[in-house]
Amino acid sequence: MLLVIHNISPPPGEFGGPWIDRLLTVNLPLDAHPYFADIAHLQMAAYCLIRRDGKIVQYVSFDQRAWHAEVSCYQGRENCNDFSIDIELEGTSGLPYTDAQYQALAAVTQLLLQHYTITPSRITGDSDIAPTRKSDPGHAFDWEQYQRLLAQTSFLFLGVVMTLFSLLLVLGWERLFELGEHWQLAYRLEPLFRRRRRFSLLHTLAMEITAMVIWSLKGVLFSVAQLTM
Repeated sequence: MLLVIHNISPPPGEFGGPWIDRLLTVNLPLDAHPYFADIAHLQMAAYCLIRRDGKIVQYVSFDQRAWHAEVSCYQGRENCNDFSIDIELEGTSGLPYTDAQYQALAAVTQLLLQHYTITPSRITGDSDIAPTRKSDPGHAFDWEQYQRLLAQTSFLFLGVVMTLFSLLLVLGWERLFELGEHWQLAYRLEPLFRRRRRFSLLHTLAMEITAMVIWSLKGVLFSVAQLTM
């Protein structure tokens, strides 16, 4: 899969209003601003939006197909909507994005890397899949800052692993397995939370990573426990 970073701002350069929601839910009043008549023909959707203050709004489940890329091509493969997920940043190509947006973007990206077949090498901008039509996220997007924050969230993952082994030493095998069942249930319920239109993935990042780690390590821990009995 592919992760595509876009920006969005109807009207351009105006932030914080209701117009992104109205556009992405096909409910944009054309008489509210002259610019809206120019984009009335657009039929688009988006998986999630990160606002200027870092708040995350989800519109489409990551397990569904969203029409965000229009006519597009990546490494010779056309119709990127068929194999990609997008993240929209509230902003314009020439205006710097906020630190809160980078932090939220790194958090969402880390979750997508864990849940889907996306790798850091398959993260790109809208301008790379539609270079003749698109310029976003633009020269104002700091790829180095984004990649640095993404690496930091990976270190958080390692920290969770170390914490689990510390709990193993303190609680023992049996109690850790009980916790594993609890977190596994939370992990399975996570898609239900995705259906909510507004939520903070930053708040659930630790739970998500912990659930994934316990789920993946449980079989290994059980095998080692059998050997030590």
